[in-house]
Amino acid sequence: MAKVEFRYLIGGLAWAIDDQSLENAFAPFGDITESEVPAEID
Repeated sequence: MAKVEFRYLIGGLAWAIDDQSLENAFAPFGDITESEVPAEID
């Protein structure tokens, strides 16, 4: 059986959110293979 991969875009995050806190928030719902909080581009 093929592995299913999902990607989500989460908007409206607080400025204090970083990659690790984002992973910690979603970890109870399943395995997180990667998370990224992009820096604002001026």
